[in-house]
Amino acid sequence: MTLKLFFPGIPFSKQSVRANPVYNRKTGEPVIYKDKLTGKKRVLISFHQPKKVVEQEKSIKAMTAKQIPKNFTPFRGPVIVKELLFVFPPLSTWPKYKLYDLAQGKVFYKDTKPDITDNLCKGLFDAMEGIIYMNDSQICEQGLTRKIYGLKPGIYLTIEGNKEQSNE
Repeated sequence: MTLKLFFPGIPFSKQSVRANPVYNRKTGEPVIYKDKLTGKKRVLISFHQPKKVVEQEKSIKAMTAKQIPKNFTPFRGPVIVKELLFVFPPLSTWPKYKLYDLAQGKVFYKDTKPDITDNLCKGLFDAMEGIIYMNDSQICEQGLTRKIYGLKPGIYLTIEGNKEQSNE
């Protein structure tokens, strides 16, 4: 079964988890603990995702749920991402002739941050877990993936899973 999905808006990137030391509220000193394996004293670290990233993932989950068939069950076997297109809005510094070319269908690739595999795909694939597939590790092939500028920003996705293995 093949699904075509569209997520409007500027594509978001998911950076690595943020790590911060935990401080004692009364003294303001870092919280120290004894490592069970080495016996050394270490500073307690708290890990979290920025609130903006968490909210964007929730939004992608909601939009995914609205676009799939009503009695769709997540794919359980291999999943293939046939096409993935990240469309960013044109830069405000672009001249009119470049905007005209864009409107006429000319493709302008985005060769700046965020990078495709590390940040853009990670957030999208994590958000679809449990809805399209059980785990993003099921994605075994990724076809054409592009990052371009366009007049209708968003993420365009064509994904395919095996019907027999998805228990539909």
